[in-house]
Amino acid sequence: MKIFLLPRPFTLLFSLLLFFPPLQTVAQKKCPKVTDLKADQITDYSAQLSWTGADEHTVFQISVKHGNGTSPFKYDLETDATSMTVDDLQPGSAYRFQIKAKCDQGSSGSSGWFDFETTGDAASENDSTGQPGKCPKASNLAVIDVTDTTATLTWLGNPENTSYRVDVHQKEHTPQYKRSEVVDTTFLEVEGLEPGGNYKFRVKSECEKNAGGSSSWINFTTTGGDSTFNQCPKPTNLSVLAVTDSSALLTWIARDSVTKFTLEVKSFEQTPSFSYTEMLEDTFKLVEGLAADGNYQFRVVATCLDGSTSGSSDWSKFRTLMREDTSETEQGTMEEQDTTTNTTAPLVTFPNPVGETLNVDLPAEELGYITYILLSDINGRVVYSTIVEGVLKVNQATIPMQDLPDGLYKLQVRSVDYLETKTILVHH
Repeated sequence: MKIFLLPRPFTLLFSLLLFFPPLQTVAQKKCPKVTDLKADQITDYSAQLSWTGADEHTVFQISVKHGNGTSPFKYDLETDATSMTVDDLQPGSAYRFQIKAKCDQGSSGSSGWFDFETTGDAASENDSTGQPGKCPKASNLAVIDVTDTTATLTWLGNPENTSYRVDVHQKEHTPQYKRSEVVDTTFLEVEGLEPGGNYKFRVKSECEKNAGGSSSWINFTTTGGDSTFNQCPKPTNLSVLAVTDSSALLTWIARDSVTKFTLEVKSFEQTPSFSYTEMLEDTFKLVEGLAADGNYQFRVVATCLDGSTSGSSDWSKFRTLMREDTSETEQGTMEEQDTTTNTTAPLVTFPNPVGETLNVDLPAEELGYITYILLSDINGRVVYSTIVEGVLKVNQATIPMQDLPDGLYKLQVRSVDYLETKTILVHH
């Protein structure tokens, strides 16, 4: 038998290979790419971006850029969350985003670009001279009355608007619901909703010669349904019940397990800088010191009994009135909010705030054979109701308020071709 001896260098190499396998057999698993890029809750000026990460991911690098035919835009962010909101976009414009993930051992490659477009009509925002378009958008979307299966939706219109298209869609964990309706009023009653369901609505204004683009989506939930939950729930039904040229009455709804809220209000879109944050226990706040004809947005975070906090609610956008005598405007003042068109007689209530008894002056000439008077709390629960049949014998109704807790209430008077809603503040 012949024995072949390897030269000393090869003997040493052979020994090393026995004790140290090739590097590729012990290398760390590659950092995987993110998947399922999505863009939803899209408005004229913002979008909610989301994606699916992996257990190995520690942080995400997001890059948002303009698309074809859109003014230059670039936004970069690093976060450990799997969603984010991008603002300051332009209506009716194209954008795209991609994500690169980091792991403990290296980083993934970049995902492919995901394209999306904002709502609204870019051409209607500005005319050929660069001045604001002549068809202003609806704003200050609010949900003023909610039951298990219905909701009354309202918004702030403009004299130039001739009609409004209202879109109502379901959101997560709610059976499919889609409704689009064109109305010439500033309110719409929707029916056939699911108890405890999650929904959103937006309004697109129309003028004689062009359109004003769509408002932001506003989320709301109906009452009822399964009230159990495993974590601190986010506040819902963010609404602006009344505005003047310098103030806004903001409201929201929360579960009984919530003990306090953190309210954040900010200005945007060429409105003088305004930033306001407050912790409070009420589900409403009168914010003052705003600029006339300004654009603002607010969101709320809840703190529950166990000390845990919810995530932030979605931003709810609103605008203040122009500086003028707002007591005679279409939408009314903080003391007298009118949610119908100016062809309807205003509903007069006094005093407001109210302690013991609320007096309501009823416009008899506007009411039909049957009139419903409802008073509900901020959660949509009816605390007082009465039905008046036939011709009114007196033009004033009185509602006892002495047994109601302090807070905001919504008074609603309904009849044939008549609907008026007022915000009532009870303070004993």
